[in-house]
Amino acid sequence: MGYLAAILFFAAIGFVFFFTRKSSAPAAASDQSAEPELTERFRLGRYVRGFSAQKEPVAIVSCGVTDKDFVVCKGVIGAEIGRIARCGITDISLTRQGEAEFLLALSWNDAAGAPQKAVFSFDDKKLAGSMAAEARDALQKWQGIVHGQPSATGAATMN
Repeated sequence: MGYLAAILFFAAIGFVFFFTRKSSAPAAASDQSAEPELTERFRLGRYVRGFSAQKEPVAIVSCGVTDKDFVVCKGVIGAEIGRIARCGITDISLTRQGEAEFLLALSWNDAAGAPQKAVFSFDDKKLAGSMAAEARDALQKWQGIVHGQPSATGAATMN
């Protein structure tokens, strides 16, 4: 009976030690994780060009909104291919190319003040126009909201 009590005692101590150690590790990891998204993630169509780290086009990209940046990722929640400071955007333009393709261009100034431009395309025959307009509207919506306050930076146009 004494052996059973000793085994249970050491098992309980091991159990407590294991779970208190495990529970403190994720807290430290979460402090170092990427900043959380606000409330929206939306589709940006097909990535064409504009990010120095991503030379090749990507069939489907999405945009997550953080407190300070637009984060462009492969697919819905894939790897990040580019990041644009929301307050750095100088222009959001939507142009029609041919019958069924729309190009969405984001112009911004990077941290060094150099002008940059990323281009995305929408080419679904029936939905390209509405999908491109929804992406433009989402970008415009979040462009001017930093820390909950509207900002006067940037302009949006549709050519």
